[in-house]
Amino acid sequence: MGRQDAGVLVDAAVIEPGDADGLACARRLRAAGCPVVLASIFPAERETLELGPVAYFVKPFALAELEQALETALAQAQAA
Repeated sequence: MGRQDAGVLVDAAVIEPGDADGLACARRLRAAGCPVVLASIFPAERETLELGPVAYFVKPFALAELEQALETALAQAQAA
């Protein structure tokens, strides 16, 4: 499978502000060149936005917005 065929969707919950689990996962994906869409119950902090996510959602969010962000992320992955 070539890179243009790859797509990744990860739900990595950030339980508390500053929790490293979700951010560490997003950092690894971004370092590998994968576009990232993030969601949390917390507003985005500077560290989160510095990762360069395609989109950041505060839960709850509209499904249509998530679909659009995922389409954008997949388009970026295919263009890379």
